Amino acid sequence: MAWKELQRACSQDVMLTRHSKLFPVCHTWPMGFAWSSFEAQSVLLGCCVNAGLTLDKNLSEDHDLPHYLRNTFALATDDVMVYTVAPSSSTTPSKQFLVRLDKSIADRGIQPAPQKNADDEHDATAWTSWMGDV
Repeated sequence: MAWKELQRACSQDVMLTRHSKLFPVCHTWPMGFAWSSFEAQSVLLGCCVNAGLTLDKNLSEDHDLPHYLRNTFALATDDVMVYTVAPSSSTTPSKQFLVRLDKSIADRGIQPAPQKNADDEHDATAWTSWMGDV
């Protein structure tokens, strides 16, 4: 790489010298490693909690089915599915969770995949390993 390319790749507050040591940092979650799903889900779970989605509303194999299914959520590797029972025109707390979740994810520097976004869908397919009677 050219010197200018290296400087552009660094944070703005870093000034390179001839003796600088550089360590590349990955800005994605590499999938396929034993720990990658755990890492992705741990970070996303923190984002959900920051957004106000409480752990008792998490649909997972490790927890009992919540008593009330309003504003529940599930994680599948690097995806978050939030289930609500509010109409799409609503500005209820259900919608506020989604807005706060988007902000929490952005605050962590996570880049969403807009093509996977299915907000306000009345009928959508989401696969998780959790299976239960709803």
